[in-house]
Amino acid sequence: MKVRNRIFCILSVIWMCVIFWFSAQNADRSSAQSDGVIFLFFSRFLSDGVIPEMLNAVVRKCAHFCAYALLGFLFYLWFEREGVSARLPICLALACSMLYAATDELHQFFVPGRGARLFDVGVDSAGALTGIVCAVCLLKIIRKHRLE
Repeated sequence: MKVRNRIFCILSVIWMCVIFWFSAQNADRSSAQSDGVIFLFFSRFLSDGVIPEMLNAVVRKCAHFCAYALLGFLFYLWFEREGVSARLPICLALACSMLYAATDELHQFFVPGRGARLFDVGVDSAGALTGIVCAVCLLKIIRKHRLE
């Protein structure tokens, strides 16, 4: 295994641990973090400091999407080998991301105040696919410029 692939393997595992850590937080702590992000970016627009439920939900889903976009990105760069068809690493990265998303939701089922939602697995998977597409495009650009 190339050094680059080892690095992305380690980064993938570290990022999975970070996702697990966030998922292990109870509902109160998780909501407090979401509220903190909302106040940081939207405090000017909030009347009396009240956070609309819809805004909280959007921030939480965006966090899911972004976390798994990075995971998909890292998985793809871990599995990708120069000179090999892109299909296999894409499929592996997406399958691993989706499997981790499903097990993460199952894990949340056992965390106080949290629950397992199939919709979140879908959001996570869409994020992972976006990250994978970004990684594929980035590598194509890098390789094109390296050949010039």
